[in-house]
Amino acid sequence: MVLLSPNGSAIAAAADGSAVIAGFLRNARAVGRWLALHGHGTPTRPVAVIAAGERWPDGSLRPALEDLLGAGAISAELNKQADAERL
Repeated sequence: MVLLSPNGSAIAAAADGSAVIAGFLRNARAVGRWLALHGHGTPTRPVAVIAAGERWPDGSLRPALEDLLGAGAISAELNKQADAERL
């Protein structure tokens, strides 16, 4: 899964055949629920959540707070769904 920003396209292209789901802070709950519903986030179907960040005009990477928050929110929702299934 990739949280898209200007770097998201490059990360998605590098996924090399893996499923890529675009998520961000605003749709974090829906993405986390969708992942859980489809069996992702388990030992047999692991998930990588990547906060893509942005590039400064000089080409250096700028970690984006909104991407970090979105990644955390998606992870939290996925864990919440997994906990609910275990009950």
